[in-house]
Amino acid sequence: MGLLIITKMLGKTQFSQVTPFDFISAIFLGEVVGSALYDEKASVLTLLYSLFLWGLLMLAVKMLGQRSLKIRGWIDGRPSIVIRNGRIILRELKKNTI
Repeated sequence: MGLLIITKMLGKTQFSQVTPFDFISAIFLGEVVGSALYDEKASVLTLLYSLFLWGLLMLAVKMLGQRSLKIRGWIDGRPSIVIRNGRIILRELKKNTI
């Protein structure tokens, strides 16, 4: 239920628009829930607290990325232009291992 709330809170993204930060965050959330389910010492309150804290961090980073282009470029990465004016830019292809 906590994962659903965090997903709804962060908004919709298509799979093609998933950034590396979103991907890592989803893996981390899955790990937190999985660890809490199999750890006998972890309580429901601990799980909810960690989900809330991570969701709050993800929301803060997303909001910072919307307010600052520099932060957005650092978190989401910058696009690579591989064709400009009809010419293929080989340096960008090599840099992106294409």
